[in-house]
Amino acid sequence: MLLDLAVLPEVFAESAYSAPGLCGLFLKTLSPVLLQEAVVRDLRNGGWSRLMRERAGSWHPATIEIIETLAKQRRLCPFPPALPAEPDENAEWCYEALATHETVPLDAVVCGNGVAEDFPDDNLVHALEKVHETPWYRDRSASVRLKRQSADYLKHLRVLLKWCNSAMFIDPHLDPSRPGFDAFYQILETARTREVAPLIELHRCLPFLGNGPARRPATHSEIEAMFAQLSERLKNAGLKAEVFVWDTMHDRYLITNLLGISLPNGFDVSSDSNELTTWTRLSARDREDIQREFDPASRRHQLRLRFDIGVPSVP
Repeated sequence: MLLDLAVLPEVFAESAYSAPGLCGLFLKTLSPVLLQEAVVRDLRNGGWSRLMRERAGSWHPATIEIIETLAKQRRLCPFPPALPAEPDENAEWCYEALATHETVPLDAVVCGNGVAEDFPDDNLVHALEKVHETPWYRDRSASVRLKRQSADYLKHLRVLLKWCNSAMFIDPHLDPSRPGFDAFYQILETARTREVAPLIELHRCLPFLGNGPARRPATHSEIEAMFAQLSERLKNAGLKAEVFVWDTMHDRYLITNLLGISLPNGFDVSSDSNELTTWTRLSARDREDIQREFDPASRRHQLRLRFDIGVPSVP
């Protein structure tokens, strides 16, 4: 649900297009995709963005605002060098981007007409001027149908959890001790691929135990016991999370700094391997509002319990 792109410097140069004025037009097409639906590989551990800033006078006037907004939104993702030599020409940057694909797959290398002509047989390299003809652009969607199985969950969350700086898992019935949540640890473990793991928050509502007259709210120790096994597994992976237990909630979401997703069935898997669910990407406005809703300072809900699991917090 989140695109992983490499964008070559020539995309921001007027000379890379077939006619004057087209650069600005196609940057208007590309910009909302970059700022709402994608991350951009900052190749050579930030060398790409340094080049873009150092040669600011060579690019279209909109370039620096796009680069700065990507950086502000944490969508510029430093990627270690893949080739021995520092790139200079656009074709060299393309070789660098393709080499990173060998270690971590990306969705596309966006380029100008010049590099596209140099790489005619590479299915990853696409000229921005012909973006509407490319599979990665055409296949974009605000929703996805997937199986309620861990393999499909991980497939669609891999890029998001690799690059996000914060992740809120919101599910009123989140209970990692239940068999249906076996895949949940695998989802969290995806964050271990980062040098610095994202801030992880788990949000659920207050559970009740028993039936009829014997029904009662779970005690703090009973709630913590639900997360005990997950806590041990997170410790072993060098991860930690903060658990928030609220008075009530209804819907299920994954909210990150990059993207928000509505998940009708949450994070448990189905015993029926063919059962499908639909995930929907939220607008930036709705994502931010949900994030505020589950901020203890907002007081939209009553916070009943809050505790850490996994690696202990440093005093």
